[in-house]
Amino acid sequence: MPSADALRNKIDTQLQEPPLTSIESDICKSYGGWTNFIISMRLRPDNSDDVEKGRVIIAAFAAEMEKDLEQEQKQKLQNNR
Repeated sequence: MPSADALRNKIDTQLQEPPLTSIESDICKSYGGWTNFIISMRLRPDNSDDVEKGRVIIAAFAAEMEKDLEQEQKQKLQNNR
C-alpha cells in the first residue's frame, strides 16, 4: 500500500501546470493558476482527461487572443498612415 507521502506527491504532480506558451501562461495567471483555471472550466484537475481538455481550451483562448492582438496591430499600422 502506498504511503500518504507517495499519494500526496502523485496528486501534487497531477495538479502542476503543464508546459504553456507565454500567452497561455498569462491566461492561466489571470484565473489564479492552473488549478483554478481547470476548476473554472468545470473540469477536475486530478483527472488526466480533464487536464487534456483544459489544455485544449487554454490553447483556443490563446489562439483567439493572438488573433485579436494581430488585428489591433494592423489597425494601428493603418491609422499611422
